[in-house]
Amino acid sequence: DATPDAGHARDAVRQALEGASLGGDGSNAGLRRDPLTKHETLRILEKLYDLVLRLEQLRRNAPPAPPSDTVVDPEDEAASAAKAAFDAHQAHVASVTNTLWTELRVLEPLEISDPHPFVSLLSSAKGKRLLPRALRHLTSEQTLTALTMVVASFETLDVVQNGALLDDLSDEPGKVEARRDAERQSEVFATTVVPSMMAMASSAPMRIVSGMLA
Repeated sequence: DATPDAGHARDAVRQALEGASLGGDGSNAGLRRDPLTKHETLRILEKLYDLVLRLEQLRRNAPPAPPSDTVVDPEDEAASAAKAAFDAHQAHVASVTNTLWTELRVLEPLEISDPHPFVSLLSSAKGKRLLPRALRHLTSEQTLTALTMVVASFETLDVVQNGALLDDLSDEPGKVEARRDAERQSEVFATTVVPSMMAMASSAPMRIVSGMLA
């Protein structure tokens, strides 16, 4: 049921993704696997929360940075030790941040599964609330890539797929509960993910924004 316009829109988003270092070279086109199960999603989110908490603690306990224009005298043991401690701390932060970025699974190929692993992590309120906290520790390019992936996979987001439930006024017990869950998820998405996307769109290159709008 694809239309030429839909194809052009996908191409525009893919071009934006390539600008965000996500387009790939097509070598993963045949790679497919089952989507993350609910148990797998929750397990990954637990690890992600642990990583975010660790990064927040590391940043709170960061040793003072040595002056950038000061050359440390090798014979000054105190200054050398302070610089070594600062460098070790920075390396630790970089290592944990790299693990966080990997575990978010943003750079998994777009066609790897339906929904994409990153989208699966956003299918729970816990994942939606985690995203803004995780983005604070990432580079601007990584943030752009993550939020562009949200747009590229928009039709598979739970808040989009379950959007019709918000208009279902049936009083059947099962449907009432489903509607309440859809309302809860939509509210969390609107207060966590959307503000991050708006902040990113206000500073992203025009070609990225154009691809998203397409």
